[in-house]
Amino acid sequence: MPELPEVEKTRSRLGAVADGQQIVDISSFEDTIVYNIPHTEFATRLRGATLIESKRYGKWMYCPMRAAPTSEEAHADAGTGDATEADYYLFLHLGMTGNIRVHGNTRVADYRMKSLKYDLDPDGGEVWPPRWCKFTLTFANGAEVAFCDPRRLGKIWILEAKSEEDVKKMSPLKDLGFDPVHCMPSTDEFAAAVSTRKCPIKALLLDQAFSAGIGNWIADEVLYLSKIHPARRCHTLTRTDLDAIHAQIVAVNQIAIEANANATEFPNHWLFHRRWGKGGTAVKTVDGKAIKFVTVGGRTSAYVPAVQPVPKDAEVAAVRLAKGGDSTAGAKRKRRNAVDDDEEVDEDGAGSDSSLSSLSSHDDRDGRIARLRRGATATAAAKRVKASLPPRPRARAAPKRETKSKKKTTSAKGKEGIGEEGLPRRRSKRLNPALE
Repeated sequence: MPELPEVEKTRSRLGAVADGQQIVDISSFEDTIVYNIPHTEFATRLRGATLIESKRYGKWMYCPMRAAPTSEEAHADAGTGDATEADYYLFLHLGMTGNIRVHGNTRVADYRMKSLKYDLDPDGGEVWPPRWCKFTLTFANGAEVAFCDPRRLGKIWILEAKSEEDVKKMSPLKDLGFDPVHCMPSTDEFAAAVSTRKCPIKALLLDQAFSAGIGNWIADEVLYLSKIHPARRCHTLTRTDLDAIHAQIVAVNQIAIEANANATEFPNHWLFHRRWGKGGTAVKTVDGKAIKFVTVGGRTSAYVPAVQPVPKDAEVAAVRLAKGGDSTAGAKRKRRNAVDDDEEVDEDGAGSDSSLSSLSSHDDRDGRIARLRRGATATAAAKRVKASLPPRPRARAAPKRETKSKKKTTSAKGKEGIGEEGLPRRRSKRLNPALE
């Protein structure tokens, strides 16, 4: 799924044409999954509203919106209104394959979605609105944008909040951990938060309640550059290990954002360029080291054994959970899929076998540390939900056919013969006139 750099690029694309602009027209399309309100109400709320600014936290984009004033309000507030005051907030999450498209920009969608191209007519012109569109906005400057989501795993929310402080106290922002760009904790805070955990470090990095915006490929890249195996337990990491992970979280996100999330501009030695081929032939790093794949924290993880040694004690259990991780059979199974679906699993809410925690800029330092040690286990929460569901009905098994055992009769003696239990065998007089 799109991770922090891809979401930041999308936010930048939206902000370049929409920040400070009034919405003069809107078209919305029914989808009870992605909207948190009816799409007709969504269109009514946004028509005539002004998008004050586009922002991002973790994998969420959010925009403070100023409602369209009535004619009386416009006359009364002329020259006195606060252009930065919000009436409500628009929240957008891209899910697995969501994207914001700008009319006239026919570049292929980001994040390896080669099949999700803009619709082009036979003459090469762009079809608008594009496929899988949930809404289109037309702004006063003439710009047109569309939110598209083929798999319908994105989110389009309207939240009632007047200020940044208020919206940060509401879900989803209040449930997220630190953002590596906006509020990366200090090395001491980071070390204190990680060293007390007993879950694999990869699982903790994927936990959005701990670090908002880090996804599968970023976590693998950070651990590869830090020379840490993804199954390594947090409490076994040294301070040197933790400082290296902290530094690489900052560096990987910064480099990817500066490259505008364009993978062709990522450093050539990054694991990113070669980690996607696990379903085909053996993959190697740029210097020829083998890349292996295991399951850690429920996710497929790429690692380089020559650089990231496998843990020697109990931590190796996370590696043994891999289904066909290094086997030829596993590679054959994955080769059937052109797209690695596992790479597009939503990490929101996915996490460790330890308690959820967060480092956030929304509170002071003491509050952030307290939030680190608070929460319930993601695995335990999933078990509680599963236990609350009614049992799945089992399909009825087909009744077994009863076979009748046939007793063998002895050979006939004379014309009548001997039947079962020594009694004369009955003969049909109609068929045998000699018996009449």
